[in-house]
Amino acid sequence: MRSVELYNALIDPVEVTASISLIPQPTEEHSIPKYDMVSEDFVRNHFASWETDDPIPFFQSLPEKFTWTVIGAINPLKGLYTTKEACLEAFGSIMSRLAAPPVCKIVNVLVAGDSAVVEISSKETSKAGKSYDEMMIFVVRYEEDKCVEIRMYADTAVEKEIFEQTD
Repeated sequence: MRSVELYNALIDPVEVTASISLIPQPTEEHSIPKYDMVSEDFVRNHFASWETDDPIPFFQSLPEKFTWTVIGAINPLKGLYTTKEACLEAFGSIMSRLAAPPVCKIVNVLVAGDSAVVEISSKETSKAGKSYDEMMIFVVRYEEDKCVEIRMYADTAVEKEIFEQTD
C-alpha cells in the first residue's frame, strides 16, 4: 500500500473497516491460548504452607511437568529444577544447615492474569549460630490451577554464607 493509500485508509473509516476485515483471524488450530486468571487468595492459599513448619505440601502440589529456576550468580542452589525430588533435595540442603525450620511470612502477592509475584520473608538461625534473614521473590505462572513455572530470586549472599558456614 502506497503512503497516499495508507493516508486515505486512515482518514476513511469505511476503508479502515474493510482493511481490518482482511486481517486473518485465528483458527481453532492456531488460536491464541487462553489462560485462567488466578486470584490473590488462590495464590496465597497455594503458598500458605510456607508460613508453617512444613512447606512440603507446596512442593507436593507441583504438577509432573514444571520448571523451577533459582536465579543468582553465586547462589549455591542456582539452576533449573524439573522434578519435585530435585526441588526437595535442593531446599533440604538449606534446611539441614538451619537450627530449625525457618519462620516464613508472605509479605506481598501481586497477580496479573495467569501469573503472580510472591514476596516471602524467612528468618532462622544456622546451626553455626549465624542469623539467616532472607527475602525471596517467586515469579510464578499457572495453567489450569497448577503452578507450572517458578523463577525464584533469593538473597544469594545469605544462602552462600549458610553453605560456607557448614561445609
